[in-house]
Amino acid sequence: MKIPILLLALTFALSASTPSWAQSTDNPAPADDQPVVYYSHASRGWSGVPTVVTSGAPDDPRIPLVVQAVSFWNTELEQIGSPFRLGSITHTREIIPDRFLQQRSLGVLGGNVTAEAPQWIAESRGTIIVALSNAEFVSFTSSVGANVVIGIRNGQSFPLALPNVARNVITHEMGHAIGLGHNNNQTTLMCGRPSACRPDAFESDVEHVLPVTDVEAGFLLDLYPPTWTPTNQ
Repeated sequence: MKIPILLLALTFALSASTPSWAQSTDNPAPADDQPVVYYSHASRGWSGVPTVVTSGAPDDPRIPLVVQAVSFWNTELEQIGSPFRLGSITHTREIIPDRFLQQRSLGVLGGNVTAEAPQWIAESRGTIIVALSNAEFVSFTSSVGANVVIGIRNGQSFPLALPNVARNVITHEMGHAIGLGHNNNQTTLMCGRPSACRPDAFESDVEHVLPVTDVEAGFLLDLYPPTWTPTNQ
């Protein structure tokens, strides 16, 4: 059985059990002469290869962005010498209720989560489910049993409607799903709370994904070293 990472509470991403540090007040991004600060990241990673499932309308324009995010992280993992990879990508017409997604999102700020996960999620194993929603909430990543749910908010409203933002938000959340936390450098992909970084910083007329730092590459290599092998599925 695959064991999902213990996910981190973050600006765009979070589980229902939000650590107290995630509710800190905002801090400015570091000046050029100041060191980058890295916030909590996973202490253990996936023990198997997680599959990725998109949930939403089959013609949702964000589905290709999920595919790109998986490709981005698999390329990063290959470049650092890790054998870990995200697995196959499929789509389901099963929709995760907005109330569940909104409550999970509120968990970022320490709110109560009472809505139960749909049964089909509970019955899944070792899966990253990307809910492409039309509701309004803070996009998040959350452990749900043996799985991880990534909730992506309405893509037609601010800030995801801005050019290049949805691409980076989805890739950012996928970074949480494999174990990375936030940093305070607004020029990087994983910038977020408790720093002042917000998704609109990803806006660009040029389609691109912001970089991952060498330190974060080291975090991933600690989670998924060259000796990493998947357990039985």
